[in-house]
Amino acid sequence: MHAILKREKKDKVSGAVNRDEASIFQSFILRKPNSTFAESFKILRTNVQFSLKLNEPKAMLITSSSAGEGKTTVTANLAISFANAGYKTIAVDSDMRIPALYKEFNIDNSIGLSNYLNGDAAIKDIVQPVDIENLSMIPSGPIPFNSAELLSSKRMADLLAELKKTYQLIIVDSAPINVVADTQIISPLVDGTLIVISAGNTRRGDLKRAIDSMQYTNIIGLVLNVLSKRTDRYYYHYNYYKSSSYNKYYYKGTPENYKSDSDVSPKL
Repeated sequence: MHAILKREKKDKVSGAVNRDEASIFQSFILRKPNSTFAESFKILRTNVQFSLKLNEPKAMLITSSSAGEGKTTVTANLAISFANAGYKTIAVDSDMRIPALYKEFNIDNSIGLSNYLNGDAAIKDIVQPVDIENLSMIPSGPIPFNSAELLSSKRMADLLAELKKTYQLIIVDSAPINVVADTQIISPLVDGTLIVISAGNTRRGDLKRAIDSMQYTNIIGLVLNVLSKRTDRYYYHYNYYKSSSYNKYYYKGTPENYKSDSDVSPKL
């Protein structure tokens, strides 16, 4: 982890789009592929392609330091973007405490990951098709009382290994890092991790603690999720920071365009 933090090269890309309703995010990527919102995810997709070197099947995890920072929205949109690019993709909801990914795709959550990990279902029983070419999903399933124990079982590692035989990319939506131990448990099983931070919400100390707790994980970057109100519409802005930029933001003081040590939001 500290070796990553000491790298000096920085890479940042961004994009923005206005949306009338947050609930229709899929339509901008599917029906408006040239919108700036869709373009921002194409840029994020390209960075992930280079970071993970997708010449063979890979699994990645998307998480955040705390709840409500947009990790599920990023997971869903990035999965759609990869599917649109021709990658056979599957999104897996491993947040079995407060599952939300199934809602984004309007998928039945009565059977899913928890059933498989409990030994009550086979992989073929939990993989559900999404009405998007090249995209499938595994919902979380019923909320169990022992999610950490289930995620640490051999069946979770076996699931990812089996999925790699069918899919080119597995994108796992995971619980917030600072809230429960689930993400630290499964992160060693994936090839790379993206951490989503929310402008105006994520605190610098929370993010630093999250990064420090993931020291045995390949963190490939940060995704800055910015929501600002301009006139009567909302704009969603996604910035991608390679892991090599962590040192500047968290170990060398506060950049000029940042509000304070307790807030990671850049001024808009």
